[in-house]
Amino acid sequence: MKKYQWDADQYFQFSSAQQKWARESINKAKIKSDEHVLDVGCGDGKVTVEIAELVTEGKVLGVDNSEAMINLAKEKFPHSKYPNVYFKVLDAKELNFNEEFDVIVSNAALHWVDDHIKVLKGMYNSLKNGGRIILQMGAKGNVPEAFFAVDKVIRRTEWSGYFINLKFPYYFFDIQEYHNFISQTEFRDMEIEIVEKDMQHIGKENLKGWIRTTWLPYTQRIPEFKREEFIEEACTEFAQNFPADKNDVYHATAKRLIVSAKK
Repeated sequence: MKKYQWDADQYFQFSSAQQKWARESINKAKIKSDEHVLDVGCGDGKVTVEIAELVTEGKVLGVDNSEAMINLAKEKFPHSKYPNVYFKVLDAKELNFNEEFDVIVSNAALHWVDDHIKVLKGMYNSLKNGGRIILQMGAKGNVPEAFFAVDKVIRRTEWSGYFINLKFPYYFFDIQEYHNFISQTEFRDMEIEIVEKDMQHIGKENLKGWIRTTWLPYTQRIPEFKREEFIEEACTEFAQNFPADKNDVYHATAKRLIVSAKK
């Protein structure tokens, strides 16, 4: 998996949709107060801390392969103030725990990861017997409006040279594909669904913030001194084809793959 240079502070500012969807996954997990929870791809730690509030007699460990994200999480949510919260730099494909957790959650992270079978096997080994996973990630067909806009911009003469040999950088799967992945593990009682969400960005600055913070496979191909110009063009293209509503809200159709299973 390619590692991108995340701007953790920017992500902290522009990740409200991801946080909202994560709360839905947490509710689905029905986490008990004494359980030990692993949050895979925890990012800036906002969701990890919300989980910690549920496990008052347990603990939660947030892991992410971005050192910048983990550093920000530790800064925003210090262990001295949140004694049952821990953060660690660790890639989702390198989970090396031995039956330590009751629940594993992952929110808006695994669509960055190429080898999901390896991730799932690591999760299985990390769970106690009877433990469960609740995963939420981008699904096949995610945010087509944004891909339409970005694809138009990268074909323009000014930008196309930066995108030679670009391969689709996200790992979006459908229900059958993910069923096949889990079938290659020992998980049982799997449930997989795709849920459509209305992703909202209030005003063009928030739309730009989303492109800037999460479309790194595209923006980081552009030299830094031209990056904002590229982001501006992508957002303008989006706005022209998918105008804001009367409240100046831009909408994108987010498709989320939600997976649950037990050990």
